[in-house]
Amino acid sequence: MNKSKNKQIPQQKAWSTAIVVQRILGFPFFAALAFIGAMAMWFRWIWNFAKYGGEAIAYTDKMSRKTIQDVFQKLIEN
Repeated sequence: MNKSKNKQIPQQKAWSTAIVVQRILGFPFFAALAFIGAMAMWFRWIWNFAKYGGEAIAYTDKMSRKTIQDVFQKLIEN
């Protein structure tokens, strides 16, 4: 049986180690960007919850927000 197939040559092992080191060094930056994006979305949901109540997430991305409160106000007016 040929044992050289199971062993990595030193150059491949060096590249594998370099890739792992690059990923470890890059992780905090990508994690920070993801955290900032998640916090921005969370604060937008909190703001919309304070503004629209329980309809916050459903109406977050819609441009013309017709809320249930608007429907009730039209019913009361008529």
